[in-house]
Amino acid sequence: MQKEINTFLARQASLLEELVNLADKDPHVTVILLRFCVGPRLNYWLRSLPLHWGAHLAARNDRLTLNTVKRVLHGFGLQHSSTLWRQA
Repeated sequence: MQKEINTFLARQASLLEELVNLADKDPHVTVILLRFCVGPRLNYWLRSLPLHWGAHLAARNDRLTLNTVKRVLHGFGLQHSSTLWRQA
C-alpha cells in the first residue's frame, strides 16, 4: 500500500509543480485546476483507503498543496498574514 501512496504523491507533486509553472502565464487557470483536479484526485484515494492510510496520505498531500499555494501566491507578492503582522 505504501508504494501506491508514494506513487500517487509523486504524480501529485509533479502536477503541482506544473501548476506553479502555469501560474505565471495564467493564474486563473491555476486556481481552477487546483480546485477541480488536485482536490478530487485526493478525494478518490481517501474514500478508497483504510482510515489509517488515508490520514497519512492526507497529511502528506496537504503539505504538498500548501507549499504549492505558497509558491503561487508569493509569485504575486502576496504574503501570509502572520508574516505581515510580524513586519508591522
